[in-house]
Amino acid sequence: MSTNFNAGIDTSDTSVSYGEEPTWGEAPNVAFKALRILSESLSETRSRTRPAEIRSTGDAAHGLTTEVASAGDLSVAFSYGTFDDLMEGLLNGTWETPLAIDSAAGDISSDNAGSQFTSTATDKFVDVAVGQWIKVFGFSDAGNNGYFRVTAKPDGETLEVSPAPASAETPAGADAAIRGTILRNGVDIHTYFLQKQLATALFLAYPGTYLSGGQLSAELGGFFEGSFSTLAKKEAKATSNSSTGAVTVAPTGQVISTVEGISNLVINGAVFPGVVQSVSVDVTKEGARQQFGLGSAEARGMGRGTFTVSGGLSVYFKDFTEYDLAKDETDVLVSFRAIDADGAGYVLTLPSCVLLNPQVTSGGPDSDLMAEFELEVNPATDEAYSGVTMQIDKLPAAA
Repeated sequence: MSTNFNAGIDTSDTSVSYGEEPTWGEAPNVAFKALRILSESLSETRSRTRPAEIRSTGDAAHGLTTEVASAGDLSVAFSYGTFDDLMEGLLNGTWETPLAIDSAAGDISSDNAGSQFTSTATDKFVDVAVGQWIKVFGFSDAGNNGYFRVTAKPDGETLEVSPAPASAETPAGADAAIRGTILRNGVDIHTYFLQKQLATALFLAYPGTYLSGGQLSAELGGFFEGSFSTLAKKEAKATSNSSTGAVTVAPTGQVISTVEGISNLVINGAVFPGVVQSVSVDVTKEGARQQFGLGSAEARGMGRGTFTVSGGLSVYFKDFTEYDLAKDETDVLVSFRAIDADGAGYVLTLPSCVLLNPQVTSGGPDSDLMAEFELEVNPATDEAYSGVTMQIDKLPAAA
C-alpha cells in the first residue's frame, strides 16, 4: 500500500467543529460539535502601513502591523438539528424550551368551526406563544394533525390557529400531543470557539467568533442551503484539539430537498397558490465589527451591529395579486416550511414584509414569465409578533 503520495493535505480529510463560549475569546470546557459544511473561508488578514518618512536613501520605511482581522464564511446545506446553535448566534436569540404538551384523559380537542384547539385542563397551553408554529399529533382525522400557526391565545386553554383543524375531535387518553420550539431575534449574544482540524496534530483556532450575518435560501435545482458570516478575535495555530474529549459527531439527517422539503409559502396569511422558483432570506448585522485597541493587533471585543433582514422571491407570474401588494407597499407575513425526508424541519417566518420593486419582464422567446420581488423585512408591530423581525420554528418528525 502506497504512503505519502499527496503533495499536501486533502480537504476531504479536514473538519470544522465548535464550542459555545461562556466567556468571549476563551475556549469552553465542553466537547466540541462537528459541523457539516460545503466550504469555508476562515482566514486572517493582516493590515500593515509604512510611516511616510522623509528619507535620503530613496526607499520606503519598514512596514508595521496595525491590526490583524480574522473572518470568513461557512457555506452549508441545512439538515435537521445541525445548525441550531449557530441559528441562535445568527438571530442573537435563544431557543425557547421545547413544547411537551400531551393529552391526559382526553383533555385536548380540535374544533373546526372555531379554528382552534382547546383543553379542559387549566393552563394546558400556557407555554405556547402567539405566532408560534406547532405540530400536532395523535388525532384520527389526518386534517387535525400537522402544522398550525397560533394566531391568538384567549386563555391558557385555547389556541386559535391557522389553518383550521379539519373537524371536531377529542382523542382518547394520552393520544394527542403538541410539539414545537421557537427562536426569535433578540439581544442575546452567542459567541463560539471555532477550530479547523487540518491533520492529526494541525489545527487553526478562531476564538471569540461572532456571527455577523448569514443567508438561507432555496432555489429550483438546488437544496435548502445558506451561509454564516463570521468575525473572530484572532486566528491561532495549535497542535492539539481544543475540544474536551472527542468531538461530537454532527447529526446525520438528510439535507432538506427543494423538491419535497420546501412548501407552504404563506403570503398575507394565505398559502401562495402559484409556483415558486426561489426564496432567499439575508441577515445582516449592520455595523458589526471587531474592536481594536492599542497594545494588541488582535480584536479586543466585538460590536453587535443592528439586526436587519432582507430577501428575494421569484414566482411564476399569473396575476396581479402580489404585484398589487408591492405597489401598495402592504405589510404582509411571509413564511415557508423546510422539512426533511423524515418529517422533521423548520418553519421560517418574517412577520412584517413589504414586497418591493416588482420585475415582470420577458427575457426572450419561449421562456417563462417570472415575477421577481425584493423583500424588505421590518420589526412587527402587531400583538402576536411585537418587535419580531425573524422567527424560526423547529418541529420534530414524531411526538
